[in-house]
Amino acid sequence: MQDSKPVKTPLNPNVTLSKEDSPQTPEDKEAMINVPYMSAVGSLLFLSMIIRADTAYATGVLTRFNSNPGPAHWLAVKHLLRYLKGTIDYELELGPDPTAPDLITAISDSDLGGNKDNGKSTTGLMSAGVVNSTEAEFVASNAVGKEVLAIRSLLTELGYKVASPTIIHVDNQSSIQVAKNPEHHGRMKHLDRTFYWLREQVIHGKLAPSYLPTEDNPADLLTKALAIPKVDKFRTMIGLVKPITSDDE
Repeated sequence: MQDSKPVKTPLNPNVTLSKEDSPQTPEDKEAMINVPYMSAVGSLLFLSMIIRADTAYATGVLTRFNSNPGPAHWLAVKHLLRYLKGTIDYELELGPDPTAPDLITAISDSDLGGNKDNGKSTTGLMSAGVVNSTEAEFVASNAVGKEVLAIRSLLTELGYKVASPTIIHVDNQSSIQVAKNPEHHGRMKHLDRTFYWLREQVIHGKLAPSYLPTEDNPADLLTKALAIPKVDKFRTMIGLVKPITSDDE
C-alpha cells in the first residue's frame, strides 16, 4: 500500500458490497486464505472508534464479511486504506462552539434498508427492521436520545447546569411529528413499544426533535457511502481537519 494512490472517499459510493461477493467454492475460499482481511479490518475498527469517525460506516460494512471475505471485500479494505493514506495528517479538533446555545445538542440520521443482505437500516447499527424512512429516522432518534440522557446525567453529576430540553436534530419531518404528536403513529403500531420511549421524553420536556436539512446533517457520513463533496463537508463538521502549517499561511 505504500505506493498506492490516495482516494477521497472511505467507501466507493458506486459499489454495494454483499455476501454475494463472498467465495462460494472451496477453490475460491482457498484463494483468500492468506489475505489478512480480519487483521486489517480489526485495525481499522480500532482506528474508527478512537479518532477517525469518518471511517466508521465503511469499517462497519467491512466487518460484515469477516467470516468469509471475497476479493471485492478486500478491494474495499484497500480502498479505505488509500483514503486514510490521503488524510493521514488530519487531526480531531475539539473545542467549545461559541454559537451553540446549549451545552448539549445531538444529531441523528439513518439510511433505509442499506444492508443489501438483510434489508436492515443503519443507525450505527440498527437491529430493528423498518419499512420506510420515517420509521428508520424515528428509531435512530430513539437511540440517540438514550445516549443524550446518559450524557445529561453525567454532566449534572459533575455540577453542570444542563438546559432542558436537549435538541436532537433530525432530517425527517414525519419522524419529528411522530415523536411530538401521539395521533401521528397509526402506521407505526407494529414497532416495538420500546421505540416510543422517545415520545415520552419529549412529553416530559427532556428531549426536543428539531428539523435539520439532509445537506447539513453530518451524521449522514456515519450511515452511508457518500460522494466526495459530502465527505469533505461532513468530515470538517465533525472536527476532522487538516492542520494549518507555516506553508499554508
